[in-house]
Amino acid sequence: MTPRDLFLVEFPGLAELELEGAYFEPHILDGALVGSALVWGTEVHYVAAPEWRQGRLSKRRIIREFLAVLLAKSPLGFLTTRAHATNTTARDFVERVGFKPTWSDGDINFYMLGSLPFSKRIHP
Repeated sequence: MTPRDLFLVEFPGLAELELEGAYFEPHILDGALVGSALVWGTEVHYVAAPEWRQGRLSKRRIIREFLAVLLAKSPLGFLTTRAHATNTTARDFVERVGFKPTWSDGDINFYMLGSLPFSKRIHP
């Protein structure tokens, strides 16, 4: 399975996005493909490999390390994503990994991530 294969079911217009410059960032953990990000400019979408779903990727360290790679490659230094307003699973996921809501058109909720989540705060 390739990083692109993980998106074939979820994004029927994938070939068109690829022609417009979208690419796949594989998420490799201990030598295994555990997921993939579809990246288009600052916009990112993530799909976990089937055998890694159900919370196996929920450790903060794993999420933070992968988001660090994506943020470093972002052309503007931040990431965006979106989720259908009725898709509570997707909304909960993007908020849980650190994206903050920016606006909604009633059908789609839009999010932004400007820095790595789960940073340890230093208190003076």
